[in-house]
Amino acid sequence: DLKERYNLIVSFPFKISSDVIELLKLSAVIPLLNYAIFAKEIQISFSLTERSFSFLEYLKKIASIEIFANKLASPNKLLISRYSQSLSELDKDFLDNLAELNVRISEDEHFIKNGNNPKSVVLLVGGGKDSLTSYGLLKEAKFDVYPIYINESGRHWLTAKKSYDFLITHDPNTLKIWTNIDRVYSFFNRNLGILVRNFTKIKSDYYPIQDLLYPFHVLLASIVCIEKGCGNIAMGNEYDYSDSFLKIINGIPTFGGIYDQSYIFERDMSEFLSFINVSVWSPIRPLSGFLVQKILVKRYPLLFRYQMSCHSPIRRGKDILHCGTCKKCSRILLYLLALKADYTLLGLNSNHIDTLNKRLLSGDFSFDYKRIIQHCLYLLRDSEILSIKVSEDYPFAEYIHVDGVNAPINFAPSHIVESLLPLYERDAKGYIKISSFGYLNQLKNFGWRRALVL
Repeated sequence: DLKERYNLIVSFPFKISSDVIELLKLSAVIPLLNYAIFAKEIQISFSLTERSFSFLEYLKKIASIEIFANKLASPNKLLISRYSQSLSELDKDFLDNLAELNVRISEDEHFIKNGNNPKSVVLLVGGGKDSLTSYGLLKEAKFDVYPIYINESGRHWLTAKKSYDFLITHDPNTLKIWTNIDRVYSFFNRNLGILVRNFTKIKSDYYPIQDLLYPFHVLLASIVCIEKGCGNIAMGNEYDYSDSFLKIINGIPTFGGIYDQSYIFERDMSEFLSFINVSVWSPIRPLSGFLVQKILVKRYPLLFRYQMSCHSPIRRGKDILHCGTCKKCSRILLYLLALKADYTLLGLNSNHIDTLNKRLLSGDFSFDYKRIIQHCLYLLRDSEILSIKVSEDYPFAEYIHVDGVNAPINFAPSHIVESLLPLYERDAKGYIKISSFGYLNQLKNFGWRRALVL
């Protein structure tokens, strides 16, 4: 009963102008790039500029590398077993056989109006700790913020709805864009024929195939920038410790599944959107997830009450609750225990602590978070809450990171950086400068920040 056609729909809460047509067309192609490995051709019936076509070709290769590394060459319980072996053995030659983008290039490049306000920010909000802390920091720094939610017509809206219901009544700049993009992805995934039956009903911490998601969201946000005169798009992307970042698999350098949450992605999007004077960055780029949670709990307690950080939220009547057992819930619960915060405000309870103990003992946590987990367990070393104990700390989880790859000091326009660093310093314990050779400097003197910026 597979459908042969599915229409992608996007609905904005305002009337859009003809200036944004190129960005709309580009956003419509982005989801298709997740399937370039499996197709011979992607036919595009409308014209695109050379700038847009080149950017799509670049993203097509990155999407294919990410999907190979994280969905095909890595364990994927949603993949039918008989396909796993052959797909995992792909080598770099497959990058020469990706779907061809068949599109007519427009000779007449249309430049969209510019002159956007550098102090005005469109913030993508998903309802978790990262986007809510980003909102709090930007408001405290006196930026003109437009928090936008994107309802993707899937379960992710349950994660976002709690904070959306709050902000829509407290901040008149709050906007919601509706799209059926989740259903479009399900349509493609069903048609692939390589996923297990009822894959949509299997509880999972990751997507079945698609891995390049956020260019679609950023392009929709760029349309809001044009209509509202904003010069910035902010995403809640924290500092990433991932050892799989830039890892080589079968001779192919990969981004470890986090390209579109990395500084490199923000830089790429900023370069592409420079023709409309829009920069893309993260207000929490140099902060670990633990420090982000600490800032949200201590500085923005009202926003904390509306945090929803869960892969599989549960609807109970009018309430939306954390499942308490997914990896994200377990991680957040550990952070809150270490911070001595009231986890019951998020609907978590003692039963979830029992589950957390089992997961810690089984080692069922992503390696990317082990340094932060070590810090949390060290803070809880004298507590009877958890069974597992550690004697060594990883204190840098509460430091501001300076890292040329993941968090350079110029991670955002200079006026943004100068506004945010003093806010970080209120809750951070210092700066840590990192290179590929390890930790070069552990600096507790916040005066060093001025030298860095200059």
